[in-house]
Amino acid sequence: MPTLTPESRAEQLALAESEDYQRMLQSMRLLGDAMEALEQPVSSQMAAGIAATENAWLEIEAEFGLLDGRTVARLAGSKQTTGGFANDRRKARKILGIFRRNAYLYPGFQFTDSGMVYHSVLDVLREASQLEVSDEDVAQWFLLESPSLDGERPVDVIEDADQILAVFRGRFGAQW
Repeated sequence: MPTLTPESRAEQLALAESEDYQRMLQSMRLLGDAMEALEQPVSSQMAAGIAATENAWLEIEAEFGLLDGRTVARLAGSKQTTGGFANDRRKARKILGIFRRNAYLYPGFQFTDSGMVYHSVLDVLREASQLEVSDEDVAQWFLLESPSLDGERPVDVIEDADQILAVFRGRFGAQW
């Protein structure tokens, strides 16, 4: 067994006290508690899929923000001060909203600098409705690298509505 030097012991203590390490321990405890509460085992594939999905939401939030309804209303220049503006737009398929943390949140990538929703997002929402693709899948699709876009993500070419819709149809509209 290797002997710990004072330097390596200090490094271990610093790691154990770091915020990242503490968050990791808390996450492990919470995941363990959630899995323990289930009456059946969770496969490692399912657990990995859930973790990947949660990490994708964190990445979207970090890169673009997940806005609440009030922020969306303010961004769009609405006089409504509640989340009703965004909620009404979501129900009418005029804005992309996802359900997280017991509320609808709106990925920031869909908005132009002037607070309008990109035409490509509106086109994809109409198509998604016809193809029965969930808003959550749509939101995550916008951040996936696409071979049809030479490795770029749909969000990277969001201003090209025709190209975005064609790639979306190629991904979700294929009939076998």
